Amino acid sequence: MPQARSADLKEAKTIVLVVGYSSLGTKLQSKSYEEEKMRIEKLIEKAKENNSTILTVVMGGEQSHNNTEELLRLIGTQSDYMIGLRESSNESILTELAKERDIPLTLVSGVNDISEPFASAFR
Repeated sequence: MPQARSADLKEAKTIVLVVGYSSLGTKLQSKSYEEEKMRIEKLIEKAKENNSTILTVVMGGEQSHNNTEELLRLIGTQSDYMIGLRESSNESILTELAKERDIPLTLVSGVNDISEPFASAFR
């Protein structure tokens, strides 16, 4: 599973961060949660240095994990646009971040509905 590093963002105008913690994912990458969090912080820092747009996508469903919420707050506060699932466990956090930070937010009914708002982010 490839993962971007801050050096990969040299010419990127937009970065997309898909938020969701998985203990299996960290095991498969042989990384700790803290290592992954530091990688994300560096990506955000580099994106901000480059004036890149940060698009956050949250497709988590019915159950939420504390690590997912922490990552969502870390990434969401730096986002320029967010897309998430309506009636998911993360909807209230997304709505709160969008209101507090004046970040555009689109909530979709299902994962298959992400295409239109995702494509519109690049217009």
